[in-house]
Amino acid sequence: QIDDPLIAHGLLEKLARYHQKTGDTLGTLEIAAAIPDELDRYLLLEELAKAQAEQGNLIAAIRFLEQIVDDRDLVAAMKVVISALATKKDLTAFLTVMNRASRQMADASLRAEALAAITIAYTDVGMLAQAKETLSDVILTANQSDNRDEGRKSIAIAQAAVGNLDDAVQTVGKITDQDTKNRAVADLAALQAKAGKSEHAAGLVSNIPVDWFFRDTALEEVAKQHAVTGDIAEAIRTLALIENPLKRSLALADIVEARAATGDFEGALFLASHLERNTPHYNRALRNIAHAQYQAGDSSAAARTLTLNADSPHRTTDDLMGLATMQGVAGEYAAAARTIDRIDDPQWQDLTTLAALLGLRFLDEETFWTFLSIDSAHHLATQIDLAPALRFAERLLDPSKRIVALVVIGSAAASQHLIDLPYNRRTIARESTHVP
Repeated sequence: QIDDPLIAHGLLEKLARYHQKTGDTLGTLEIAAAIPDELDRYLLLEELAKAQAEQGNLIAAIRFLEQIVDDRDLVAAMKVVISALATKKDLTAFLTVMNRASRQMADASLRAEALAAITIAYTDVGMLAQAKETLSDVILTANQSDNRDEGRKSIAIAQAAVGNLDDAVQTVGKITDQDTKNRAVADLAALQAKAGKSEHAAGLVSNIPVDWFFRDTALEEVAKQHAVTGDIAEAIRTLALIENPLKRSLALADIVEARAATGDFEGALFLASHLERNTPHYNRALRNIAHAQYQAGDSSAAARTLTLNADSPHRTTDDLMGLATMQGVAGEYAAAARTIDRIDDPQWQDLTTLAALLGLRFLDEETFWTFLSIDSAHHLATQIDLAPALRFAERLLDPSKRIVALVVIGSAAASQHLIDLPYNRRTIARESTHVP
């Protein structure tokens, strides 16, 4: 019934994401099907399938992918989902379904591309016999393609995936179109880097013209592999070879995130120090490190990390929200209050105050209420003195948010049997009268 199609479209996407989080796959599919724009609908289905794959829910991931009817879009989505599933132990059911779907594609070059992606996935989970069997299918299918160069590219990628790098290089040598050949070499380099063969990857990249866009992408993959394995110096040297300054900064920010995910926060901070200070990329890198520190249970370290860009002119509301939340989780309410006072919008100040109490970091208004629950603030139950948290909650202007804060603090107090805390049902009832 909403007249504005953009608003209706946006709400449908939000509803689909919400229903996915509740586990309602059929409801999510029904909502996604109502999105009129075909490309937007496919991109949302890809996003939802990836999220399900990351949670190990293969059946739901497959159901979302089955709604994508365009073969080219399906191949792109399959690659995204396969990448998300690469760390899961049992991919057999998923790959069997995708293998069957790939063979039904009308375009032989797309079939070969999809089968090559499946070959990589089989290799990633150690199913080498299935990978080699699928490689044979890739070769057979690619040779039926009208676009021989794209077919050869798929063959080369599948050959490299099963470890036949020499064969892959020979196959690439047969590609006549230079752009396709460069893309193939870049993909081979990325595969070698992922397999831990950084020297082979660097050798392949040296064959790509310096002024070609995908050369930088391949170098980024090599640098990322060095960072993940702990060779920080080599990662920095590889990054220096990236020609485009913007892409070099973006790549370094990605690598900082990859290193932080391994738990090496010192190494990640050292890498971040090579970014130009007071830039959006530097701020993003610090946010990623702080996020990893928070996930590791060290909110104090996360707060310290986020103060490193305190004077940045590019500091965003997101940055300030993140810092205040970390400070709040660490029990540093005075520091959190000072940070929140730097946020211009009173509505965002309220949201950040509640986020700081509950420890829901880096969330926007839309996702905040989705993730909210009484046990969200489990860290409060470990605080010996909850009175500072209660005083901090008094900053909340919005009555509905103030009630949430009181309920959560009260829940924490009850878990500690702190019945003398100035909090009771009468307080809740009094506050509730102010809610529209």
